[in-house]
Amino acid sequence: MARNLILLVIDTLRADFENLCAEQGVTTATLAALARHAPLHPKARCGSFPTGPMRTDLLTGKLAFLRGEWAVPLPGEATFLSRCRQAGFQTCLVTDNYVAVIPRVGGVLIDRFDYVDFIRGAAADPWTAPDKQLLQNCLEQEWRYPTRSMYFEAQFRANTARLRRTGKSHVEQLFRSATEQLEALQCHDRFVLWVDSFACHEPWVGSEDLLEFLDVPLFPGYVSRDYYSAEHLSRLRTQYVLRIGETSVAMRDFVSAVGEVLRTGDTALVVLSDHGFLFGEFGFVGKPAETPLPPQLHEIVCWLSNHFEGHLPNGELGLQPHMIHDAIVSLLGFVQPNPRNAEVHIFGRNSPRSDFLAAADQEGLTLIRKSNDHSRQRLLVPWGHLDESVRLIAHRGKPPSTDTIHALGALVKKGQSAWLDGFVEVMNSDFADYYVE
Repeated sequence: MARNLILLVIDTLRADFENLCAEQGVTTATLAALARHAPLHPKARCGSFPTGPMRTDLLTGKLAFLRGEWAVPLPGEATFLSRCRQAGFQTCLVTDNYVAVIPRVGGVLIDRFDYVDFIRGAAADPWTAPDKQLLQNCLEQEWRYPTRSMYFEAQFRANTARLRRTGKSHVEQLFRSATEQLEALQCHDRFVLWVDSFACHEPWVGSEDLLEFLDVPLFPGYVSRDYYSAEHLSRLRTQYVLRIGETSVAMRDFVSAVGEVLRTGDTALVVLSDHGFLFGEFGFVGKPAETPLPPQLHEIVCWLSNHFEGHLPNGELGLQPHMIHDAIVSLLGFVQPNPRNAEVHIFGRNSPRSDFLAAADQEGLTLIRKSNDHSRQRLLVPWGHLDESVRLIAHRGKPPSTDTIHALGALVKKGQSAWLDGFVEVMNSDFADYYVE
């Protein structure tokens, strides 16, 4: 049992970041030190981990993507945070992830924590209004390269100009605040500190790169690799790696403070990512919204302190965020009301906007097509065929037509797996909340 919990989520940090950084000579010494503080590194996969500090699977232990686009906890729904607060924990969130305050995803910062420090200015946070000239300049660049949104780019430039005047980037401010809050929380009997960083999410350019309009997208589209030149993809990859290195440097004092707190032995540590970013691998740029995630993205950072030994489920497929919820609840001394005897592993960005749900077992990746007539159309993509098949199935990030599915016979085989039956039953029941009993 642990008395306290420190949880750090670094958005869009690819699990293979060490190899990416080594390729370009970028050191990540502080991240390496953090990994040593949490020496349990089980295989972990993204599941239906939504972005933002809502992180609903982690909060509730449910496969939450079945019921809403962003899957925020329902009003009054039990989360491990609400249980902690009822038990007298002091809870604190430090985040620069602006997604969490967008009204359409619930604005869950308001009532989930005792204290919140929201660092403004990351990415397209609507913080500083771009002036008309900046908007015009950005729109005039639209023909030069595909971008997810020129309005996002104008917003980011306006934010960065304001941050430049303060002298500290939002990443530096985030970890400085996290360090201060960790010190303040130690006067409480029990506490939870959640640090949710947007640092490794695009865009990755710094202030110096924004002094002129460069021929490089700030917000790359989630599109086919064919939309970008090899030079664009190389530049994006380099920028991403540099941001990881900058993030590692920015968290130096915080990681040092975490190490001191962990010496007491009564504070547990969890470090997670959600999913990374592609730079041409598997034919994609970005994070394909309606396709299964390839291994580079579905495998996530998961570092746990030794406190979690004996609290993790056994299994070859690895952990997912809803399982980590159960481990946290158990570790902090709460009774888990619904013990799980089986697990469903979700590898896709499973959104209600998609025509598919994606799950996986030892054989390969299984796609289940949503259907109004409750038919069970499945495709099993053997692991050895994943690269070529995912390119075809994705079709530039759009769900394939039924004709496309039938045309894939040479590459994928139809699979039947009793392991997926419970999952399919839930899928066919109006997307009810899913528990594996």
